[in-house]
Amino acid sequence: MTISRIPGPTLVRQNPEQRVGAFFQDENFTAADSPVTLNINAALGEDATTAVLICDGPGDISVQISDDGVKFNTIPLLIRSQETITISSINLKLAKLTHTGSDSGYRLLAI
Repeated sequence: MTISRIPGPTLVRQNPEQRVGAFFQDENFTAADSPVTLNINAALGEDATTAVLICDGPGDISVQISDDGVKFNTIPLLIRSQETITISSINLKLAKLTHTGSDSGYRLLAI
């Protein structure tokens, strides 16, 4: 698995040769919404190999990923407000996003 962090919002452009991606977003991610499990495999009809997650803030979001559709990795990744992470080189079935105390927003593109 490769994880890279990019500060600030980033334009995500899809290469025309790539398959169609699944896009998830919540502009008002609150404690009542948390945690939310995004079923990427169901949305795409197959596992994603790359995901880009943008935390729009103002709060931070914790993310855990599942490559088997049952269990999540044990160490949550903290995505700070206005931060973008790219997760690649993995079969991604599910992503679990957790509110960390302050309301936030997120966008996730899985390809």
